[in-house]
Amino acid sequence: MRMSNFKLRRFAACTSAGVSSTWLNGAAMRSYFGVDADQSARSGYAVYTPSDGLRDVRLNGSLFYIIDPRWSLMGTLAATRLVGDAADSPIVRDRTSLTAFFGARYRF
Repeated sequence: MRMSNFKLRRFAACTSAGVSSTWLNGAAMRSYFGVDADQSARSGYAVYTPSDGLRDVRLNGSLFYIIDPRWSLMGTLAATRLVGDAADSPIVRDRTSLTAFFGARYRF
């Protein structure tokens, strides 16, 4: 690899942050978080019928860093918190989840 034509940039990064939420209709909430009578009998969880509404709220931050013209790094961290009927479901163990993604990109 010939590096003689490469000039290192002082700082080449981009950051972003955001807040988002997810709203589900009643059928989707019941599918993901509900417990019907048959499921209750098999599992021991109480019957639970959530209605439509907010499922979660998320906070995330990302970084994209250019190393050179071909290579770059990226990463994202996110925290998600279940809210409302989703959080109150008897099948939910943890209301908060953390997610991390890190990667590298090579341009041909």
